[in-house]
Amino acid sequence: MRKFLFGLLCAALFGGSLYGGVSVSPVITEMVLPPGSSYEGKLAVTNTDDIPVIIEAYVRGFTAPRGTPLILDPARDDYPYSGRDLLQVEPDHLEVGPNEVVYFDYKVRMPEELEPYGGRYVAVVFKIRPAVSEAQVVTAAQVASLFLLSPGGDVAPHFALKSAEVMQDPADPRRVILKAVIANDGNLHINADQVCAMIHVLDEEGYIIDRIPLRTHTMLPGTEYTHVEYWLVPDDLPSGTYQFHLSVALFAPVGKQPQHFFYIVPLELKF
Repeated sequence: MRKFLFGLLCAALFGGSLYGGVSVSPVITEMVLPPGSSYEGKLAVTNTDDIPVIIEAYVRGFTAPRGTPLILDPARDDYPYSGRDLLQVEPDHLEVGPNEVVYFDYKVRMPEELEPYGGRYVAVVFKIRPAVSEAQVVTAAQVASLFLLSPGGDVAPHFALKSAEVMQDPADPRRVILKAVIANDGNLHINADQVCAMIHVLDEEGYIIDRIPLRTHTMLPGTEYTHVEYWLVPDDLPSGTYQFHLSVALFAPVGKQPQHFFYIVPLELKF
């Protein structure tokens, strides 16, 4: 079993692993679970506050539309790669004293048949509220532990560049906006460290005048988002036509060829 912390993924969803005086570990569990197999483990939850709290645990599927993680309501969960039915957690609630650590047991199983075949994405969500409160309205906080499951076999992330455009900012001609619609149209998540992307800016003679590395993050299958970068044009760069070369590599497991994209967008810059 492999475990990774995807900082951007968790920060977008819950602001990290610590929230409302409670922390959970691990925040992210990534594992290969062949069809018909199962795995059992524990999740540690710590009350870092100085008051007792009630912690409720429940299981939800999750996805990441437009690059932002989203816990799915079971009544509206139609994400084909949701793993909401694959994981059980016990107990369903505990009272936890100040600075106390408790453990929730989980069991995750991969069914013999998967439709569609591919990764499954499920979260154990912990809702936290004070054990005793005199307030008429009690606000509950929540944290989650996310599971990224792969059945192995015929699974592969697949990167799709749907469109790319470059334009000058109407409010600031020396600010260039670079925008691309990116999709994972495979059947497995793409980790941020599997992707290497760069934009080279070339002048009319074909010389590189700048390089812009692209920030990437974990992408779940069946999702897409619009990636935006900005390039500040040097003050001494004259008006003219420039080329923006976007190159992307999605690295693959041993024995498989990586994916490569090469996209050229010319743009006339006027200052």
